[in-house]
Amino acid sequence: VDADLAERAFEIEHGVDRLVYRPPNEDERSKIKRLRTNLLPKGKELLLLYVGANSPRKDIPSLLQCFSHVIKQVPEACLFLKTNMDRSIQYGLNLYSIIDHLSLRRMHDVIWLGGVQTDAYLPEESIVLFYWASDLLVNATLAEGWGLPACEAMACGTAVAVSNNTTPAKIHDPDVAYMLPVDSIGRILFDQHEFIRYPIDIVKSSEMLVYALTNYIDHKRRGKIGVEYSKRW
Repeated sequence: VDADLAERAFEIEHGVDRLVYRPPNEDERSKIKRLRTNLLPKGKELLLLYVGANSPRKDIPSLLQCFSHVIKQVPEACLFLKTNMDRSIQYGLNLYSIIDHLSLRRMHDVIWLGGVQTDAYLPEESIVLFYWASDLLVNATLAEGWGLPACEAMACGTAVAVSNNTTPAKIHDPDVAYMLPVDSIGRILFDQHEFIRYPIDIVKSSEMLVYALTNYIDHKRRGKIGVEYSKRW
């Protein structure tokens, strides 16, 4: 890189709107309780949330596989997906078939926001409500440019679990975010070019998620300190 250019170049990081993405006040907490009551199916008490696109690099199949292990130990957990559920976008995966293959119950163990719609739009104010209502935001990405949902959830006071690779590994502190271990065996990912990416280790990551869900004090602590941590963006 030209030395003169390097001196004149600046890195501008992503950030979150702290007027929108923030911890709830007391009045909003009562709204959250009602929302959780309406959202959670019978027998479910813990809510994991995924927010993002349905594309190979997001590796939702590994997240679903990981959750299929989690639910055996924590049957009261359910996973909410805010994404398109089929091949309606380029490179999109049919998540319905993956859910069925893993013997996860549709709209009970795994719920997609928008019901029968594949990619229902939610305004920021509604996304914030889901961040507030969630016990944990999860992301098993193979490659990430930044990862705004994790930063937004942190700013809202929600604990996050992200894959320990690419950008999430660089911007998140393991004392704040649960860093899901990655497999040492790489996977070729096609997205305009071929790259070697490292998926999450299903067994170790599921153990970490079980720990996060069953240790209320720890994930609440991480959510609280995450608010302050997120102010760096």
